[in-house]
Amino acid sequence: MVKGLIVLCFVLTGCVNTSKFIELEHISSLKDGKPFNDNKETSTDLLMGGYRYKSNGWTTSIAIGVETSNDLEGTNPRAKITIGKEWESK
Repeated sequence: MVKGLIVLCFVLTGCVNTSKFIELEHISSLKDGKPFNDNKETSTDLLMGGYRYKSNGWTTSIAIGVETSNDLEGTNPRAKITIGKEWESK
């Protein structure tokens, strides 16, 4: 899996539609506590950086980062892959 992520990073760096990004992501449970809470049992914060590729409304991003709140099981670094579709409402 790690080798695949490294290869994907090198492939994306040469693409024309690629951009670099850095983001702070907060994840919390809506059902088990208030949204955007800081309870260790129901939330975590991640600092991620990576590459995003866009084509015909489709986005693919790969990021590597660290958890800043130490609430998830496992150790740093963390990896995240996102695939999505963007569209405009008319």
